[in-house]
Amino acid sequence: MVRKSNQTAIEESEIADIAKLIRMENVDVKTQSTSGLVKTAVKFIAHRGFSTKYPENTTLAFEKAGEEAGVWGIETDVDNTSDNKLVIMHDNTLARTTNISADDPNYRKNINDIPFDQVENYKIKGVLDGVDKDKVYEDLRVPTLRQYLEICKKYGKEAFLELKYIKNMEALKEVVKEINEAGMQKKTTLISFNIGELEEVRNVIPGGKEIAMMGIYNRHLTDNDYIFLSHLKAGADRNKDTTTLDDILAARKYGVDYGIWTVYQNDDAVADMIKNGVDKVTLNDAGLIESMSAIVNKMSAIVNN
Repeated sequence: MVRKSNQTAIEESEIADIAKLIRMENVDVKTQSTSGLVKTAVKFIAHRGFSTKYPENTTLAFEKAGEEAGVWGIETDVDNTSDNKLVIMHDNTLARTTNISADDPNYRKNINDIPFDQVENYKIKGVLDGVDKDKVYEDLRVPTLRQYLEICKKYGKEAFLELKYIKNMEALKEVVKEINEAGMQKKTTLISFNIGELEEVRNVIPGGKEIAMMGIYNRHLTDNDYIFLSHLKAGADRNKDTTTLDDILAARKYGVDYGIWTVYQNDDAVADMIKNGVDKVTLNDAGLIESMSAIVNKMSAIVNN
């Protein structure tokens, strides 16, 4: 397997070999004219759950995002503990979002170096950028992957799951296993900056073939990148601040789903990206969905008239 574990651009010379490894019979990818493509409705994703009103990446934030009609997916990050239990947390330490004290031996440890039975003892603290960021929630703990998947399933939402600090192959296999055991293999999108992880899921790990996936990028993608992603049957999830119209049109040309992250406020530029073909939008505030949808509809109405 080709290990594209970094963010460097794919060279022309790599395409044929990569395509063969991914078991594609034809190395050449047929491109499409973007003028004839039908634009599907944009899918909105709640960043870390409903994280502007409720503590981020918690069962409460996931439940509240699940209750929002306009939410298609709930984004979060999965990490493995030292004993390979799968937990939900954005940071690689417990310092910011739990009530762990600075003199605790685990304070500066990575989540990967702490056993699950210790991680689950800490209480959740605060709301992302909220006024009560130091408030301790007595009944909230760091969630497990299984809890998150069950909430997404309960509300019929896509599990938009970043492989954040998955540090070994056994943990990656366990992620795929839990997704399948939850019956969520067709309602989960795995995202990662490490494209090699996605390759493993798609081509090596049992149960990974049906799971949707998107590579996360900060840089502009080349035609070769889109060819690679089309062979991998993966989308591109891009930083909205570096996305251009050419990026969106290139993705459509190669039939690659295009997502952007992270939208913090109503934004005409983002609405224009949606109008021109962005498929998925990760919003920091689930409450923005209604107003962003209104902007998009208004712009579409102007164009159609």
